[in-house]
Amino acid sequence: MATVRNPVIGLVSQVGWTDVAEAVDRYGGAESGMHESFEISIKDSLSWDELRTALAEYLRTPIESVVMFGDWLDLSPKKQGETTSLDIIRQEVGYRTLVNGTSPLNVCGEKLGFLAAALAAEFSTSVAIGDYSHDCGYACGRFIVYQPDGSTFSAPEESGGEFWDLELR
Repeated sequence: MATVRNPVIGLVSQVGWTDVAEAVDRYGGAESGMHESFEISIKDSLSWDELRTALAEYLRTPIESVVMFGDWLDLSPKKQGETTSLDIIRQEVGYRTLVNGTSPLNVCGEKLGFLAAALAAEFSTSVAIGDYSHDCGYACGRFIVYQPDGSTFSAPEESGGEFWDLELR
């Protein structure tokens, strides 16, 4: 459990896996009929099993319904429509685990913020997501960073580097 201040609405709450799942229910987590994309950047290196287990629990979906993108491509169209796929990029420095996901569940905006907060607390690491509080288009270079202690801050994307990172001021 961690105390989290949501930077968009100023909400302070205790966040754990149950709270994240309840937020998905409250803000809409039902299947939307098409896949929604989401991105999560994690400071530490997490294993496939850690990510898969955490996301299955958050999305309230069977663990078998969370697969690597390559495996997702081999599924039948019907099964693809019921499955969350993850493409994981590893880096040696900066944010070491970059997750590009697609899901038939709505994992965006505030719900993605609740997930980032829970991942930060669960794995004791910083987790960054795109800043959904600004309407700046698909890739605006602004991020909300969730810390393990529940605090958050905004940071711009670092430009010109060989790896993806944030400018911490």
